[in-house]
Amino acid sequence: RECSIALIKKSNHKDLQVFKDFLTGYFNTSFASLFPGSSYQRRQFALQCLTLQASLFDYHAGQSVDIGKWIANIFTCSSALTTTHIKQLLLCIQDSYVTNKVLASDLLTNLVSREVLVEYMYNLTALAHTMMGGAKAAECSSSAYYMRLFMNVDSGKLSSVIRELNLKWIDKLKHTEKLKSHSTHQVFSNNEISHELTVLAELINFLQIQLSLAQDNLLHASVESPVYGVLEVIRISLETIELSNVPDDFVAGWRELLGCLIKISTSVAKLVTPVVCNSSPEGCLPDLAINALKQINVADIDVLGWANSGANAQSLVVCCWHCLKEVSLLLGDIVERAPLVSVEPQSYGLITVEQVLNIGDLFTYHLMEAKHMGAFEMAYAGFHKLCGVLWASTSPLLKQKPQEWAQKLLDSFKMQDSEHRVTRRSAGVPYYLLAILSTEPDLTGRSCLKAVMNTLLHIACNDQPDSDSLQPSCVHALNILRALFRESRLGDHVMSYVAGGFKTALFGISSDVWAVRNSSTLLFSALMTRVFGVKRLSDEHCQENKMTSKQFFTKFPSLHSFLLKELNLATSPLEADRFDVLQPSLFPMLLLLSRLYPSTLDDGGDPNMSLQPFVNLVLRCAKSSVWKIREAASRALLMLLSQTELTKSINLLYSSGLGIRGARQNHTHGLFLMLYALLLEMFPTDWKTGLNTICLLLKISWIGKQINRCPVTRGTYLQILGTFFDQFHLFAPNDSSQQFHHSVADKLELFCDSLELLTNTGHSTFLHTRLLVAGCCYCYLVLTCTNPSVCDQEVISAAASLLVCDHSHDNVIVCFVSTCLQHSVYEVKQCVLTEMKRKPLSNSNMLTLVPIFYDIGLSATNPELLTLVYELLIDYHKTDNISKDHILKLMQNILKMNHFPNMRMCLKEASINLASHILSSHVTDNSQMLLQWVELLKDSYGPSQPESLRRVVASALGRSWRILLQHSSHHNDDVVIGFWLLLIELLQDYDVDCRSEAARYVSHMMSDFQGHYENMHPQYCLEVVFTLVKQHHRETLYLYIKVILQYLETAHVMNFTGGKNILFIEGPINDYKEEAIPVQLACNSLKSIINNPIGDLAALEDLKAFSRTVFTNTLSFIKHVEESSTMLPHSSHESSMMLPRSSHIAGSVHKMLLVLDVLQLIDKCVTPVLLKLKVLITSL
Repeated sequence: RECSIALIKKSNHKDLQVFKDFLTGYFNTSFASLFPGSSYQRRQFALQCLTLQASLFDYHAGQSVDIGKWIANIFTCSSALTTTHIKQLLLCIQDSYVTNKVLASDLLTNLVSREVLVEYMYNLTALAHTMMGGAKAAECSSSAYYMRLFMNVDSGKLSSVIRELNLKWIDKLKHTEKLKSHSTHQVFSNNEISHELTVLAELINFLQIQLSLAQDNLLHASVESPVYGVLEVIRISLETIELSNVPDDFVAGWRELLGCLIKISTSVAKLVTPVVCNSSPEGCLPDLAINALKQINVADIDVLGWANSGANAQSLVVCCWHCLKEVSLLLGDIVERAPLVSVEPQSYGLITVEQVLNIGDLFTYHLMEAKHMGAFEMAYAGFHKLCGVLWASTSPLLKQKPQEWAQKLLDSFKMQDSEHRVTRRSAGVPYYLLAILSTEPDLTGRSCLKAVMNTLLHIACNDQPDSDSLQPSCVHALNILRALFRESRLGDHVMSYVAGGFKTALFGISSDVWAVRNSSTLLFSALMTRVFGVKRLSDEHCQENKMTSKQFFTKFPSLHSFLLKELNLATSPLEADRFDVLQPSLFPMLLLLSRLYPSTLDDGGDPNMSLQPFVNLVLRCAKSSVWKIREAASRALLMLLSQTELTKSINLLYSSGLGIRGARQNHTHGLFLMLYALLLEMFPTDWKTGLNTICLLLKISWIGKQINRCPVTRGTYLQILGTFFDQFHLFAPNDSSQQFHHSVADKLELFCDSLELLTNTGHSTFLHTRLLVAGCCYCYLVLTCTNPSVCDQEVISAAASLLVCDHSHDNVIVCFVSTCLQHSVYEVKQCVLTEMKRKPLSNSNMLTLVPIFYDIGLSATNPELLTLVYELLIDYHKTDNISKDHILKLMQNILKMNHFPNMRMCLKEASINLASHILSSHVTDNSQMLLQWVELLKDSYGPSQPESLRRVVASALGRSWRILLQHSSHHNDDVVIGFWLLLIELLQDYDVDCRSEAARYVSHMMSDFQGHYENMHPQYCLEVVFTLVKQHHRETLYLYIKVILQYLETAHVMNFTGGKNILFIEGPINDYKEEAIPVQLACNSLKSIINNPIGDLAALEDLKAFSRTVFTNTLSFIKHVEESSTMLPHSSHESSMMLPRSSHIAGSVHKMLLVLDVLQLIDKCVTPVLLKLKVLITSL
């Protein structure tokens, strides 16, 4: 803008004209992006661009007169706006996203004159009136923004239009006399009122009409005339009115209107209360609704329209919670924005103290009683606003009300016969106190919060039942504490109560009552998140969510002695060898200790911050009979020790009875887990100590042999040794290998014993399988990790003697792997395949094993095993020792398997990936197999599929496109058509990687014709695809036309399904896809064929048949739109206008226009229906 003003001052007319042309093109391009069916991103960006341009190049209040004149000489958006542009902006208000509705509404308000908008008022108000009386929430929101727009244009005329529409609505219904009394109801007495008040009064009359219908039959009203749409319109309309600055002449009228609105809202809330407060709201049908269903005669069902209305328990609960949502938001806005009469009784005030308190009682009831989560969450939103107003009030009566409500709830908890029943996480009760405490101002010193926290901690600790008898107050207190600790707005204020919260949670976890244990566990989880932060990584024990002991115990000093005492009590039965006594609080205490680590600044001088006293107590947990306790203790011990204490602790563990014959296996297993954790931490920095420890472990090698009858300790022992062999060559220097190999050579019988175990195909229980896996991993790592030395020959000879093979190193490894892959226990196969994938053998050895991979791929049924085999075969499927028939058999097996329901996603991805590699390297002319392949890719692709699978489909299609198109004349037509259609869909995927992958091989296809490769953008590739279709099928015109016509069918041009009251759209929505663009490209391709026919002209007969089908479906579509739209006369001198209830219809009409415009070139019978469609699109 500044540059353009400078050009005016310099009188540089040539450059100024260029700038004007740029602004005009920018303006028109932005509106061109608002075509029906455009994506959300395109619409939002276009509206943002228009908003920016309008703020710079249009007059507004902040500009000086001189700047306004200069801008008027350059470019103004308001002068460039056409009727088509206005209609586009009006249609954007029906957008699914509120941000786009607001942007479009603001542009219309700022750029379009009131005189122009008045011309659209009646028709669009009629549309909004119809939509706000419907059950679709998106349409109700659109109607609210239409009403808000026209209220700012001419509220006086708008009120008369709404009054007329109310009467027409009643005429369609029965009991018109009863309903007409509501439509003519006088909201105001004799007070002077404004036009805005008149509009809101008419909306309230319409609300009373719908409320009356709902009171007669709530179930039917939930589908045909739900109340929440009108409530939303009233709420959004009130947002534009400054209630704190109403003229004095209209204050009385506003008092009456808000009083009436509060009264009706209360009636709506009472009406839906039986549903949202039901113990099972999702399946609730109140007695009134059931009686209404019983009274309906079968012959009257079609007359009443219930056959396809969708009235059921789901529609009822959706209607009821939406109603309560709008009531809560509306009352919350009124209380927050309307001044109180009691504050300024003489001059101003719109709502009374009594009304405010009644609203508070309404919110209190629903937060205490509602069981539907959406209902009490919305009640919390409104109650939160109310509490904020009360805390800030200057009236002593109102200011102390939140504290009275909180105290009343706490007093009810103290009563033995508490009226509050235990529900899942106490439903809305925690939200009730949360709204009160989170809005308490700091000026009060947070006295209410302190009193509530102390009381809740007291109730939660002292009211815990000693038997199975449930005390609801304790459960409610625990759930409320959890909500308060989770609230970010109370973060700093509740930190002083964290120590008490931990104590309460640990006491509750030991309770005999399940509800108390469950709530205490949730409280403990909330406290861990409050103290250590939200988990940012998938690893539960990452360093991100840990804290030094000095930092932790400085914040919560009382927890040090408490944890020591409780941990000592919990582990004392283990020290006394009473293993049957279980302490539920032991696991959470170990979990808490595993998040603490020694501070580098703490020398251990302060015993109240040291972690050293906990070490011996954690070591006791190695004796526990619970596996999870032993695992948690190993992680906690690792964190409690500093780096300098690791060696000492490892020696202590070894001397704690490790390896003693006759020791308890649970104790041995616990010690091994602790030793394993410490070795993994220490080995990268202190490999010598690790090597000495392994040498010590080899001295108790009997634990890893068959003499040890416990597969758990035996498997853990082998796992430690196997991990060591895998890690040793990465960290230890070469000169240390001699000591290592001598240690292995001294205990070769352990290796041989493991091999013998693997060759034994005996029983396979769960524990025995774990042992087999550990032994398999140990042997594989020994064979593949040891460096060449004298010791290797002994190892190889020992393995060869058991496996009966040559003594060469490679043959032993191959023979060992072959033995494992032919084992009867699939976990053994899975283990060795996992190790091979992580640490592959030499290329020659892998190729030797490929036939075994194929055999497993043809015979195995376990999904994890098949996934590993397929992933290995991707790199080694090109081999000469596998026959082509064997390969094709595996391919057929994959194609057949992928049609099974409930197939694992990882297996599906691996199988498609492998099949694409097989097709790319083993060309086949089997048309049936290629057709199955294309069908598999189409079935595996869709917006509901995960991104990883869609990316695999994109890559697989890229590897097989040459095969599918190379001999297209010999293939089934469906193969070629399926390929092109899937390619077009991939180029419109909402994942950028899928689009980029599809664009990459489209670029390769184009380079085959152009002779050079050029990477293209996916959006441009859409245009290129239709050119490629034409070039590939120049000699087969019928196939070219089939591809185009099949795409037009898949783009839903021929068929339109609408009119159903669908509450929820299942599956994800592709916001990137814009069907109108490829439909336009397809139509352009058809037009070029018709104008310049090539090849066999008989193929045009398919076009004529298609045009007749489109003609029939278009007539049905127009009939559907006419039946589902509102036909209302604008006035006596203007023609009627058809009002579609959804912008989706506009997108369908737009696509049909594109197709019919082309088809009329070959079939003149299409022309009349095309003209009729153009009339329809004009009305849009």
